[in-house]
Amino acid sequence: NIDSTYFAEALETARSIQDESNRTKALIELANIDSTYFAEALETARSIQDESNRTKALIELANIDSTYFAEALETARSIQNESSRAEALIKLANINSTYFAEALEAAQSVQYKEHYVMLLIELANIDSVYFLEALEAARAIQNEYFYASALRELAKLDSVNFSQLLDAVRSIQDESRRAKVLIELAQKASADCSLLLDATRSIQNESSRAEVLIELANFTPNIFLPEIYQVIIEITHNADRAKALSSYI
Repeated sequence: NIDSTYFAEALETARSIQDESNRTKALIELANIDSTYFAEALETARSIQDESNRTKALIELANIDSTYFAEALETARSIQNESSRAEALIKLANINSTYFAEALEAAQSVQYKEHYVMLLIELANIDSVYFLEALEAARAIQNEYFYASALRELAKLDSVNFSQLLDAVRSIQDESRRAKVLIELAQKASADCSLLLDATRSIQNESSRAEVLIELANFTPNIFLPEIYQVIIEITHNADRAKALSSYI
């Protein structure tokens, strides 16, 4: 939040931004604080030439005032790029679930596999029924960087199917990427700590293993702390062991 003392200065700065998308974003943030400036933010949003950025701005405004949902929807439907159109429709479905089916259909038309998977993950965040579909689509990704990124995003969902996702995570060859997904899973209330600890033990790189153990020590029930401690003291590299122990203590 902006101190009211500095609001006028923030408004003047926002108006001086040359890039229309960034200027709109700044004005929308100010309109969130003081609705007096909503009309100015709306006018600026409508003037954005790029259809995808214009839609994003209108969706943000529709979040403030649902009166403008129809305009945002019409603009989203007119986007030529299929990935951008699907992304916009998913954001609108997040505001009004009536449009979920349309957003799903738009996502399914996306040809680029990595984009399609990320769109499915966004849909799964709205309706958990699509979690497994998103996971299966992620498994089909050949590029491991994108595969690990998709699993990491899936791990952030409230509706995460822990055991099935962990099985997929084990197949990540790069240990640093695998560790990042395990760190996300360690923060879930539904996490099976024993399975997570087993997956962590399999990481050969001690720095990556220590990073996961730190998260486990922070988020798992106290009953598992002795097991975590045992894995920590097995680390041979002094700096990595010390870093993990400091979080344990």
